[in-house]
Amino acid sequence: MSRLYTLLTICVLLGLPVGPAWGLSLSLQPTESTIVLGDTIDIAINIDGLVASTPPPFFAFGVEITFDRSILQFNAVTFGPSFGNPLDDSETLISFGFFQSKLQIFIDSRLSEDELFPLQPENFSLATLTFTGNRVGGSSLGILGGPVDRQGNQAGLFGTPASISVKPTGSGPVIPEPSTILLLATGHLMMYQWHQHEPSTHW
Repeated sequence: MSRLYTLLTICVLLGLPVGPAWGLSLSLQPTESTIVLGDTIDIAINIDGLVASTPPPFFAFGVEITFDRSILQFNAVTFGPSFGNPLDDSETLISFGFFQSKLQIFIDSRLSEDELFPLQPENFSLATLTFTGNRVGGSSLGILGGPVDRQGNQAGLFGTPASISVKPTGSGPVIPEPSTILLLATGHLMMYQWHQHEPSTHW
């Protein structure tokens, strides 16, 4: 896996794809989110632009995610079926972990080309990342990644980043309780009735 990430990083820094120029795009969705301290949020890694002119399928995909680990806590990654059943070791090989404070995720498919074709449409979600708000503040999420085809061709690309804001608990809008609303309504009604029955002081 380290060899793959080394090649992808070099490709992106030089602005040069290795192998075919596939014209893919990589993004994190949603791009902007706000959560309460202690709550969790799911961020999808989406792949777009896999068209007929692209030589699918891809047999492997690796991504590197950067974020502020003092603000967000990484909980889990859940892969979709685009490279095979992620729960079946006979279909997929999955690895992830932190390297120099960067979250690196890699999936390798053991399926045949014919089996992979229907699993990789033009647009699909590679995986979903789950985070927890660890501290009040904001964190940007950067993404770098790329695919590998059956010939071993690789391409590196910067993806569309995202941002997550973590706000303190109890900082949302104040919503009156039903009892408070009833009390206010009763008070307004009594004031109205009192004004209706108030003796006139006009001559």
